[in-house]
Amino acid sequence: MEYFWKQNKIYIIAVAAVLVVVGLWWMFVLGPINKGAQDFKDERGQAQTELEAKMAGGVATEDMIARGQKDLERTQALVKSLLADAAYVPKDPFNPPDATAAQVFYDGNLTTWKNIKASAGRVHLMQTTSPFPAIQQASPSLARELLARLAVMNRVVDLAIKSRVTRIEKVNPLPDFEVDKMQDGSMRQQFLNVLPVKLTVTASSASLFALVHGLSKKGEGYVALLGFSAVPAAEDERADQWKCDLEVAALVVNEKLPLTEKKEQPK
Repeated sequence: MEYFWKQNKIYIIAVAAVLVVVGLWWMFVLGPINKGAQDFKDERGQAQTELEAKMAGGVATEDMIARGQKDLERTQALVKSLLADAAYVPKDPFNPPDATAAQVFYDGNLTTWKNIKASAGRVHLMQTTSPFPAIQQASPSLARELLARLAVMNRVVDLAIKSRVTRIEKVNPLPDFEVDKMQDGSMRQQFLNVLPVKLTVTASSASLFALVHGLSKKGEGYVALLGFSAVPAAEDERADQWKCDLEVAALVVNEKLPLTEKKEQPK
């Protein structure tokens, strides 16, 4: 056992560090957010069921209206808390008027990657040009979605550089749809939309720890960590270099929309 520990100490410590990061992230970030979202969904569903049952029996009484108002206020407070912790809020320069959104994306697509390359320092960027397509004509809704994904890409790549990863192997800001086939974007008319961005890096366990920790901070700049996997990047597992695939996302919330998109009724 002592011989095994000496030969594999770095590898064991690295694996343990990654597991601890993911465990803490789940315990203190994703777990509470998921619970809050589920509580909101359950309360809303229960309130709707109770209201439908009571309304079926006749006109709502003043007591029913008062209780409904109280439930509404509790739900609004819960939603407000969730939004402050996790919702994507567009900030300049990723939040232009609709009339200029397409042009702002076109310009931002070029300048953002140029700034990333300038700040990379010793971090090797394996992609020489922006992973976004060069789109000059786009509907306002598509342009806004592309700007949100550009903001997420900028956030996660900047964090990877600051975490001193060894290489940024690949960035895929559009893993879930083809732009030329979805002229209005992929977002649905519903309460929550998830806009994923995928990233592959090679890094030490310490750099991965710093990267995941940075991603998990609630509040302004929060992005959800949807997926994480890591394998040794070198033949010698004691070299403490890991090839890691991450999937992160902006959580775009519209409080005025229903939980799920309404389907059109067949005529």
